[in-house]
Amino acid sequence: MKVVIELLFVVLHVAQGTATKRSPIILKDNGYENVLLSISEDIPENHQLLIDIKKHITAMSREMFNATKQRAYITNVTIVIPKSWKNKPEYTSSSSKLMSLQKANVIVANSAPGVDPDAPYVKRQAGCGIIDE
Repeated sequence: MKVVIELLFVVLHVAQGTATKRSPIILKDNGYENVLLSISEDIPENHQLLIDIKKHITAMSREMFNATKQRAYITNVTIVIPKSWKNKPEYTSSSSKLMSLQKANVIVANSAPGVDPDAPYVKRQAGCGIIDE
């Protein structure tokens, strides 16, 4: 889950005002809104994963708030689950085309071959400060 926290911070830092095919992150009243996190289709159904993601985002938001002297925090994050997961009452359905793996600001996926599964994994082709695939 370290990858979620570190990637989310990077995304929030560089996404402000950047034209991209990703979902636009908005800074409104010191809160980051419209953050889209998508779980890759190859991740098996795991309700604990959703609980852990929520805990980590909440903790990261709290740390961001303290580190910025109460000037920035995460207002909301939408988590897109794989289509292969069973429908549950706690899941909200959306027909929005904005909610897809391709539009996600943060993607939760399996590690690349040869990479420690507990280490953060970031796939980037573009330079620093440029939102990438």
